[in-house]
Amino acid sequence: MTDVLFTPWRLAYLTQGGIGPKDACLFCVLSQQGDEDALIVHRGRHAYVLLNRYPYSNGHLMITTYAHRASLFDMTKEERQEVVDLGALTEEILRTEYQPHGF
Repeated sequence: MTDVLFTPWRLAYLTQGGIGPKDACLFCVLSQQGDEDALIVHRGRHAYVLLNRYPYSNGHLMITTYAHRASLFDMTKEERQEVVDLGALTEEILRTEYQPHGF
């Protein structure tokens, strides 16, 4: 028997085809929106941090660059450093606020 994870709060997102035009990059569309609407909690020079609108777990967030990069290797040194620094900062904030058993 296969377990099915049913998440009805995602139905509108799925049936409406996501955010923005069909071929648009989700993260480009979100970066152009207001912070509150896009759930952006921090904007840096090369990257930003946003909450997942439909998280599977508490504290789930994403860090993404403004530029399209396929991998860490493809990032500039400055982009890579900012992503790592934001990861460390958000980990510490989540540790303080949620006191998780791990990451």
